[in-house]
Amino acid sequence: MRKAARIQKAPALTESPEIDGANSWTQLWRIHLPIAKSAVITFVLLSFMWTSSASSSAAC
Repeated sequence: MRKAARIQKAPALTESPEIDGANSWTQLWRIHLPIAKSAVITFVLLSFMWTSSASSSAAC
């Protein structure tokens, strides 16, 4: 999932903010994370479900 989110980025998404003066932190928070938001949310939810089901089966 993470790889698919990274592949979709066009080089212009990195070049344009650099020309406008945005640093790498601003690019991450204002450009790249909103684009990858659905992949990040899916990854977090699946990770949480996997760890919670593993811990609940160990408690039985």
